[in-house]
Amino acid sequence: MSLQFSEESSLILHDEAFLKEHLQEIEDYYAKNITTHKISSNNIDLYAHVINEDKSKTLVIVPGRAEVLHKYKELIYNLKDANIKIVIAFVRGQGDSTRFFKDSPKCHIECFEDYTNDLELILKELHIKKFSMLSFSLGCLISLDFYLHKKDFEIEKIALLEPYIWPYFLNLNRNILKAIVYTAYHLGLAKSYTPHGSEYKYKEFELNNHSHSKFRYEYYYSYYEEHKDKALGGPSFAFVYHCMQKQEEILNKDFQFDIPIFMAVAMNDKVVDSNESIKFYLKHKSDKVTPKLIEVAYAYHDLLNERDDIRHKAMQNALDFLLKGENNERECC
Repeated sequence: MSLQFSEESSLILHDEAFLKEHLQEIEDYYAKNITTHKISSNNIDLYAHVINEDKSKTLVIVPGRAEVLHKYKELIYNLKDANIKIVIAFVRGQGDSTRFFKDSPKCHIECFEDYTNDLELILKELHIKKFSMLSFSLGCLISLDFYLHKKDFEIEKIALLEPYIWPYFLNLNRNILKAIVYTAYHLGLAKSYTPHGSEYKYKEFELNNHSHSKFRYEYYYSYYEEHKDKALGGPSFAFVYHCMQKQEEILNKDFQFDIPIFMAVAMNDKVVDSNESIKFYLKHKSDKVTPKLIEVAYAYHDLLNERDDIRHKAMQNALDFLLKGENNERECC
């Protein structure tokens, strides 16, 4: 079965059976229709991947931490008939863009604003000023920072999927987790892996906390077994520290949303704290433009690679919101 959003857009989100049956067709479409742009500045190479370059309306996708373009093959194919230009923008350290350490796959950052400035540079180089955003995990934090500080752009809407509003770690109290990270950072462990960080290692499906779909999980993560150079390692304490500083800034900042915002929160997330995301929504429920929140029951962190019933609920609402326009309201599912 496949879900059709509207006759107007002819946008179809295919199910897992379609993915299995048409995998080569999807791979071929991806290989033939992606245009890759390399943007270089101050010894940093950034990569943006574009389809439908001739379209006037633009959707900017900001991936999550440690993601690569391979993850977006199915989504790119699903969006091939949408009347929009799609730009997948990888900031430093993500995708094929330059990593901080040349001799280590560790995910490290020394200033969170570098991410936001990278996105700004990519969009300026591609002459993109007006657009909507679809963001995942860390990409959501980057997108929120971009919305708050990059006022030269005209952002129409933002869809945030499993937003990295605050990290999840064993249900630790927010202040306790913050104290641990800040102490480690200031004690000289900034460039060290966090306790759960290491070089990339494949985790068997039965042990994973990212997806309930065995096929999508193995299709995505087996890619790293064949392309070990693409696999980003775990985060350093500096990465978590600088993200926390940005998270606290956004959580505590007195502002109101003045554009439509959509949030899909994975309720069984073991990567980001879904409760903090819901609190963030509730804080902004009376804004000039009320955000829309979807609580996706049973979902793990990787909504894009989840089983059909979970993935379709999150992605159908997000894409309808971005491409059709939906009423802003809270919905629990």
